[in-house]
Amino acid sequence: DALLPGNYAAILTDLKARVRAAQIRAATSVNRELVALYLDIGRSLAEQDTCWGTKVVERLASDLKAAFPETLSSRCLRANGLGAGSVSGCAQN
Repeated sequence: DALLPGNYAAILTDLKARVRAAQIRAATSVNRELVALYLDIGRSLAEQDTCWGTKVVERLASDLKAAFPETLSSRCLRANGLGAGSVSGCAQN
């Protein structure tokens, strides 16, 4: 420690704060994009001509999760209006 410059601790503290701030901005950006994606998926599926029941949504979520393990779940799909009866005029299954 005796070999370190006198301002080392201050520089380290500043760099840590800058790294943390960049990490938070990056995470916020990723979350914003994923929410937009989930909403877009919901809109796309809601425009389909058929009623998407729970089993179909579960299968779709499973297939998407297999392709993209870090994202997408049936909970996210349901949260965006893709459960049974989500398309107007469809009855609950």
